[in-house]
Amino acid sequence: MTDTALLRVQGAALHTTLGEIALAERHADRALAEFRRGDTAYDNRPATECAPCLPLELARAFDAAGQSDSAIAQYEAFIATPYYNRLLETDPLALALAHERLGELYEARGDVARAAAHDQRFIALWANADRDLQPRVAQARQRLSALGAHEGKP
Repeated sequence: MTDTALLRVQGAALHTTLGEIALAERHADRALAEFRRGDTAYDNRPATECAPCLPLELARAFDAAGQSDSAIAQYEAFIATPYYNRLLETDPLALALAHERLGELYEARGDVARAAAHDQRFIALWANADRDLQPRVAQARQRLSALGAHEGKP
């Protein structure tokens, strides 16, 4: 592409796409770098209004790299970051999955209380999910039971 104006405007999205490709190819370090580059526009300002998007992308890349502490920190940042358009942009695809993965990561660390809390949130979000997704809800219920927690407790 030779149109420098177009390159400036779309450069950040290109880096985010390259990050997704690197993640799919199991190159987590390259994905981390590309996601970070994709968060900054040509003028060194945020590339988009989506504040929770970068933490979600980084969480997935850190998780793929086996860096569970960093993945946990970024998944928690994704969940906690306010964004006016969460209900339309990020949450339908990613909120339940972030809770599911945090439940697994906290369980692996032996943090029963946090694992149970995230499993409960995942179960609540996907309680009425499609039949094809219900095995994952059942697995979360089994994890919750094994942790000694009950769905009704937050």
